[in-house]
Amino acid sequence: MSVRWMTSVAMDRGGRPTQEDNAVAFSAPDGSIAFGVVADGLGGHGDGELASSIVVKTAERFWKALPGRDDNGNGLLRDIIDSANDQIVSLQQTRDTGARTTICCALARGNEVDIASVGDSRGYWYSHSEVTRLTRDHSVTEMLLATGAISEEGMRTHPDSSRLTQSLGTDEGLKPFTVRRQVLRAGEAILLCSDGLWQSLSNLEIADRLASDTSGGRVASLVRHAAEVAGAAGDNVSAVLLEPFSESRPGVLGGLGRMLSRLRS
Repeated sequence: MSVRWMTSVAMDRGGRPTQEDNAVAFSAPDGSIAFGVVADGLGGHGDGELASSIVVKTAERFWKALPGRDDNGNGLLRDIIDSANDQIVSLQQTRDTGARTTICCALARGNEVDIASVGDSRGYWYSHSEVTRLTRDHSVTEMLLATGAISEEGMRTHPDSSRLTQSLGTDEGLKPFTVRRQVLRAGEAILLCSDGLWQSLSNLEIADRLASDTSGGRVASLVRHAAEVAGAAGDNVSAVLLEPFSESRPGVLGGLGRMLSRLRS
C-alpha cells in the first residue's frame, strides 16, 4: 500500500504587535510527497518578517523544482537552508538590516521524513499519544542541556531560552547542522513549530492536544491554545503538521491509529 501525505498549517500573532513567523506546507496532487517549513523571524521592526518571508519564498521555489531533482531530502533541505541564508545576508548588506530567522523544514516521501533546523524552531515526532523532539536547538539552553545543567523541561522557562548560537543570516557561513530521517506509520505525524509553541506548552500538553483533537483543524487548535496560554506577553506561534495515511481506506486506518494511540496512553 502506498503512503500518502496530508498537510496543515496554522499561525497566531500571539501577544506581539506584528507577525514575524512564517509557515507553509506543500503536497503533490497525489499526496505522494509533502514539504513543510516554519521560520521565526528575528530582529524586530519588521526585519524578522522580511527574513522569514525569504525562507518561505525559497522553499516554494525549491518545491516547484522538486520534480526535476534526483537527490534525496538531505540534499534538498541543505540547499534550501543555504540558499535562504545567502539571500538574507544579501538583504542585510543592501538594506542595512539585522534581519535573521530560524528555520525548521521537513520533506516527506514514501513513509520517510527528512527534517532539519537552524535556530530554535523545532521538529517533533508524534506517535502513540507522545511527542519526541527530533531536532536540536542552536541555543544557549541546548548547550546547558547537553552538560546536564538543565532539563528538557527547564529549557522552556530558562532566562536564556531565546539566546541563539546560530540562525539564518550569518555571513561567516553556517556551522554544520543535522538532517535527520524518521520513518512514520499511519496515525503518526511530524510537527514543525516555532518557539512560541514549545515554550508555552510542554511535550505532554502538545501530545494531549494532538491526541484529543482528531479533526483537520487540530493544528489551528493547538496553535491557538499555545497563544492563549502565553497571554498578552506571548510570542508569535506557528506550526505545520505532516501526516501519513494509507492509500487504501485512509480514513479507517488513520482513525484506527489514533484510537490505538489513545488506548496506549
